[in-house]
Amino acid sequence: MSRNQAFRLAGEIELQALKARMGRGEVIDTAAQVPALNKYHNVKTNGYASSKEAKRAEELKLLFHAGQISDLVEQPEFVLVPPQDGERAVKYRADFGYYDLEGKRHVEDVKGFRTEVFKIKKKLMLFIYGICVEEL
Repeated sequence: MSRNQAFRLAGEIELQALKARMGRGEVIDTAAQVPALNKYHNVKTNGYASSKEAKRAEELKLLFHAGQISDLVEQPEFVLVPPQDGERAVKYRADFGYYDLEGKRHVEDVKGFRTEVFKIKKKLMLFIYGICVEEL
């Protein structure tokens, strides 16, 4: 069963339950019943945008404490186009940044969906900073 089918099935089951309750004359606050989802249907986990990102954060923290990586930073920000003529800067915020044992810099982005904006910013990161953003 695909993820979309699972969401659809869960929604249908909830709708049937609500109809049954309404048939019994219950007053239902539907706004309180529906959890908020972001546009990519990610569920925030432990303060991270998705469970996949939370899992990667735990892996990197273990590597950091084991001395396998250094200078671990969450949400590193890079300026791609500086502010000009009253316009704001164009920035890219990755999920994680760190250095490996050989001193190579890594910038990671945990992706469930590649947007067009991300594709452009990834190319700008390589062009401006010489950093190839690693997609997970």
